[in-house]
Amino acid sequence: LAKGIAKVTFSTNLAPRLGTCTSSPKSGGALSTNFRLSCDDWEDTDIPLQYDFQVFQAGTYNSLSGFQERNYYWSLLPGKVRGTNISLCAVIKDTFGAKTYSIFFVSVEQRKLNLDSVGNAIDSLISGGDFNVASVYLFRSCWLG
Repeated sequence: LAKGIAKVTFSTNLAPRLGTCTSSPKSGGALSTNFRLSCDDWEDTDIPLQYDFQVFQAGTYNSLSGFQERNYYWSLLPGKVRGTNISLCAVIKDTFGAKTYSIFFVSVEQRKLNLDSVGNAIDSLISGGDFNVASVYLFRSCWLG
């Protein structure tokens, strides 16, 4: 009877870590202030990293940007029916798909909407192919108009 030894070594993929996500400015007006959502200092050996910026509405997070390699995204944000704090989530993933979720908040003041200007903004977004943000506008203007 022969005896033997086998050895297998493998590595696991860790998700991106140690970064932060924020908004500039930290507060503004619903559908009127252009917010810069950004993520900085995320570390991972499996690059490039991709970022998906999302807004919380109707009980779930909805994508604003879709996954992209840029670590920032400019967006108008919807107001809320009650309160002013909007929850945002950035999903950061590495080239193999390992994800980290970073939740951050921005204060968005509700203002009376000019439905003509909102309609023009939605038309412009759809014409430019930015369907994610157009859907956020449409959803929020239905609630707030």
